[in-house]
Amino acid sequence: SNQVAISIEKARLHRELLSKKRLEQEISIAREIQKSFLPAQNPQIKGFEVAGLNLPSRLVSGDHYDFIKIVEGQWGLVVGDVSGKGIPSALIMASFRASLLAEICNNYSIRTIMAKVNRLLCDSTDSNQFVTAFYGVLDEKRRILTFCNAGHTPGLLIHADGSSTQLETGGLILGA
Repeated sequence: SNQVAISIEKARLHRELLSKKRLEQEISIAREIQKSFLPAQNPQIKGFEVAGLNLPSRLVSGDHYDFIKIVEGQWGLVVGDVSGKGIPSALIMASFRASLLAEICNNYSIRTIMAKVNRLLCDSTDSNQFVTAFYGVLDEKRRILTFCNAGHTPGLLIHADGSSTQLETGGLILGA
């Protein structure tokens, strides 16, 4: 009976090990997918220095940034964060990103874009989940940044002379 008990325990531990390896592989795949959503390089925008970096606290997260070429000379700048951590937050961020990209293709008004993304998130997430986001459009020729801050930490615009401006204008979080 001792040998049977040891064999059963070994089989259980082996099954747990396989399950853990499978989960680690899935998390690794999720991380690679999330990394593919981030820009491969910073854009070259004449007269501006624009850069982004994502360092998740876990292997996957609900953090996101992007540089979106809207039309020649206009760039969408996005920073977002989903409440919570891990894979559930990463999935909501993927939904936010897809909704935002779709709305940017259909609209030029930042207010309309954010309102529609908010509605889509409200319809597809639980009431305890939300997204904070900054979305702005940089017009490189006119040197104008138009933006909306949806409950996110204010962005910081650093001017050529070293002075800075907090970009606080905006509204409520998205999806709540």
